[in-house]
Amino acid sequence: MATTTNRSYPKPDPVAVVPETVEEAFLLVKTFAEMVDVDVFNLLASVAGKAASVHGHAISDVSGLTAALTAKMDASATFNLDWLNDVSGTAGATDGWIMVKAPGGWTAASALSSLGSHSHAQSDVTGLVAALAAKADSSWVTTQINNVINAAPGVLDTIGEIATALGNDPNAITTIISSLALKAPLLSPAFTGAPTAPTAAPATNNGQIASTAYADAAAAAAAATAYGKVVRRVYLSGATWNKPAGLVKIIATPVAGGGGSGGHSNSTGTQKGGGGGGGGAAIKEILAASLGATETITIGAGGAAGNTSGSSGGTGGTTSFGAHVSATGGTGGGGVTSTGGAAGVGGLGSGGDINLRGQAGPSGSLARDFDVPGAASALGTGYAAHQPTSTSAGNAAPVNSGGGATGSGGNAKQADGGLGGSGFCIVEEYYV
Repeated sequence: MATTTNRSYPKPDPVAVVPETVEEAFLLVKTFAEMVDVDVFNLLASVAGKAASVHGHAISDVSGLTAALTAKMDASATFNLDWLNDVSGTAGATDGWIMVKAPGGWTAASALSSLGSHSHAQSDVTGLVAALAAKADSSWVTTQINNVINAAPGVLDTIGEIATALGNDPNAITTIISSLALKAPLLSPAFTGAPTAPTAAPATNNGQIASTAYADAAAAAAAATAYGKVVRRVYLSGATWNKPAGLVKIIATPVAGGGGSGGHSNSTGTQKGGGGGGGGAAIKEILAASLGATETITIGAGGAAGNTSGSSGGTGGTTSFGAHVSATGGTGGGGVTSTGGAAGVGGLGSGGDINLRGQAGPSGSLARDFDVPGAASALGTGYAAHQPTSTSAGNAAPVNSGGGATGSGGNAKQADGGLGGSGFCIVEEYYV
C-alpha cells in the first residue's frame, strides 16, 4: 500500500505488482479522506486561537509596556548641558561664557574670570613709558583751554555756543560786514524809504527826533487852543440854544436868581428884614461833540419879597444850560416879627468846572439907622443899594443880576421886603 510523503495518508498505488481492486482503491480513498478531515479539523482549531498575520495591539495589551514608556524621554525633548553628570552652571550662563574644566567636572564661567585678574607695570609694555611721556598731561590741557576761553562769559565759552551766537553761519564775518554796509553813518545819516522813530511825549522839548505823529499831535493841540472867532451871547430869559456849524466848544456860565428880602411886621421894634442871598454861579467848558443840536436855557427868577406880615423872602430860581451845568438861587432873607430877619444864604453852582456860591445876605437883627443891604451874586453882580431911610420897603435887586434884595425898613415901620434879582446865562462860542 502506498502512502503520502508527509502525513503517510494511504493512497492507491498505480504501479503495484498486484493492482488494487476497485473496492480496495475506494477504501483507500475513504481512509485518506477521513484522515485529512481530522487533520483539517485540528488545524482549524489551532488557527482559531492565533492572531492574524497582519494585526495591531493597544499599548495596554502589552504587559508592562505603559510603565516602561512613562519612564522614557519624549522624542521631541531637548537637552541641557547640566543634565550631563560632569557639567554644572550652564543654565544661567551669560552669552559669551565658556566651559571651564574644574576638579569636580565642567562648569560655565566668563572668559575674564577664567583667565583671572592680573596687572602689568607700564615698563612691561614695550614703548609705553616713552609714548606717555610725549603726551600732554591734564594740567597742561586745562591751562591751554583756559587761555582760549580767556574769561569768556558762560554762554560763550564753548565752540558750540559761539557757533549758535553767530547763527551757525560759516561766513559770519562776511555777513556782518555786508549788513554794516547797509547802515547809515552816525554823522549826517541819509535815510531812504520810510524810516520810523519813537513818538515823543506831548510838549517834549529836547534833541529827540520829532516823528510825523508827534508833529500832527502838536499841530492839533495848537489848533484846539487857537480859535478863529469867539461869540459871546448873554441870555436874560429862557431860550433854546442851537448849535452852529463850525463850533469847537462853548463856555457856559449860568447865574441863578437872588433871594428876596424879608418883610417887616413889627410896629414897635427897630429890627430890619434880612437881606436875600446872592444867586450861585458855575463855569463849564463843553466840547461841541458833547452838545446836542439844541439845548434848553432856563433863567432863574428873583426870589419874591416878604410882606408886612413878617414873611421871609422867596428863594431865587435855578438857572441852567441844558443838563450840562446849573446854579441854584439864593434863599430869601428872614421876615421881622419880634426879632430881626435872618440872613439869606447864597446859592451854589453845580456841574461846572468851577462852582461858585453867592454872597450871603446880612441879618436884619441889628438896630440901624439904614436898611440892610442886598447880597451880590457869585459873580459879584446885583448888589442892591441901601435904603436912604429906615422906614420904607426893601429895595429890589437889579433885574438879571442874581443879587439879593435889601432888607425892609424898621423903627416901628411895617414894610414889604425887596424882590431878588433874576438870573442870566452867558454862552461863549468858540469857532475854528
